[in-house]
Amino acid sequence: MSNKKLIFALLIIILPTLLLIVYLIFSADSSALSPIDNKDMKDTIRFEILKNLLQLFIILIIGGLVAYLFKSREEARKEAKIHKEKEQEAERNRNEIRIVFFNRIGEIYRNVKSIRRALIAAGLTNRYNAAPSKMSKQQIDLYCEQMKLLNDNQLLLECLKIESMSIPVIAKLDDIQALLYKMENYLRQILKEYEAMKTATSVNYDNLTKLDKFTSPSENGFREHFATPYRDIIKTIGKNFYNQYIL
Repeated sequence: MSNKKLIFALLIIILPTLLLIVYLIFSADSSALSPIDNKDMKDTIRFEILKNLLQLFIILIIGGLVAYLFKSREEARKEAKIHKEKEQEAERNRNEIRIVFFNRIGEIYRNVKSIRRALIAAGLTNRYNAAPSKMSKQQIDLYCEQMKLLNDNQLLLECLKIESMSIPVIAKLDDIQALLYKMENYLRQILKEYEAMKTATSVNYDNLTKLDKFTSPSENGFREHFATPYRDIIKTIGKNFYNQYIL
């Protein structure tokens, strides 16, 4: 029974009792109100009924108040439990969103890193001071193949960037959008260079400056524009997880 129903039930009992008491008090006939001593008055049937009704009224009030307090306390506990369960469920949902986001960006990072390694293994790098002056057909074919894979991952990263602005649990994380933009824009610049030369039959590696920075160990390349922003994003998401559990 809710508090409203409890109060309504008590009113149904208490109000008629109170009205009956008032009626008995004011409906006394003239003989009952005539000057007689107190002892005779107390012995009348009317007084006994009135006294019992007053006792019943007091018991009803006290019992009603006690019942109301217990019921209020019980409902407060239920509401607090329901609220806590809803908060826990909401937090689980937020954590699931973060985990999915975490895994998706991690997969993109590993894919891009794999593409970079394939290009390095094909000799498309100045890492070992042996960069080709002119790329072979096999190198051109592999370059084109890996750029197609890079394009797929750039699109996935662009999708994550858009989602990071619309999903509240991600949007509130500091600098996530800016870091994602830095990563996505870096891949886009490499792809623009590829698009400018993909129809050429002869490719000079020295002209592929974006590719060279991508595969080289230079600070102003993959590490600065892709690896470091990725680690900062992971650190931000991880820190947010940690704070959720210690607060």
